[in-house]
Amino acid sequence: MVTDVPEPSAELPESVLDPQRLAAVAASGLLDTAPEGAFDDLARLALAITGAQMAFFTVADGRRSFWKSAVGLDTSAGRENDIRDSPCHILIGTGRELIAEDAVTDPRIGHLAAVDALGIGAWAGYPVTSPEGQVLGGFCVIDRSPRPFSAEQTQALRTLARTVSSEIALRQALRQAQHSGDASAALARTLQDSLLPPRLPDAPGLDVAAVYLPAGTDAGEVVGDFYDLFRTRGQSWCAVIRFLRG
Repeated sequence: MVTDVPEPSAELPESVLDPQRLAAVAASGLLDTAPEGAFDDLARLALAITGAQMAFFTVADGRRSFWKSAVGLDTSAGRENDIRDSPCHILIGTGRELIAEDAVTDPRIGHLAAVDALGIGAWAGYPVTSPEGQVLGGFCVIDRSPRPFSAEQTQALRTLARTVSSEIALRQALRQAQHSGDASAALARTLQDSLLPPRLPDAPGLDVAAVYLPAGTDAGEVVGDFYDLFRTRGQSWCAVIRFLRG
């Protein structure tokens, strides 16, 4: 049951307060929880790829944007801000990524309190979704100065945001399977396939191939291996390999 939902406000898109979305946020189990290495590692990777100074994974209910991961920022004063002050509510309202190369002059976010409070010069944010497609929050990077983001950087950030969504889906499916005692090989394989790229890109000067062999011997075991290969900056490429065991 979702409680403490504020009255609708003209400042917020209707989808922010949608009961189904708020139920999905509650079901994620991420609000008011401690930072975790799985999400912080992805945020640090985003900083390494883009050269930005701050990276966030946020989960937003009807009142606040909770910073599940906040890398590059002192969070001793708290790990959240008002949803009305955060660009996160725009991601929820549109369901699409938002790139602001000059945050102060961008009419979409320049008026938000977070721009001044966090010293946002440039902002690149991507929706993070539940298994049912509800937007839970966002994955973003912040630069203190206005700047563009290259096509390679935005593609990498899009991949990382999708990985955050997949991690959430994997955790929820594992909890449900453990609760019901009805884990199956089909579920495990479906979840695994959702994490893997459809094909690896052609990298100049490299022979690239990947083969996935399940590590588990139990037909119903749910694992969360992930790999990807993408261009970062210039002629540099980044390979990501992650292992998760339930």
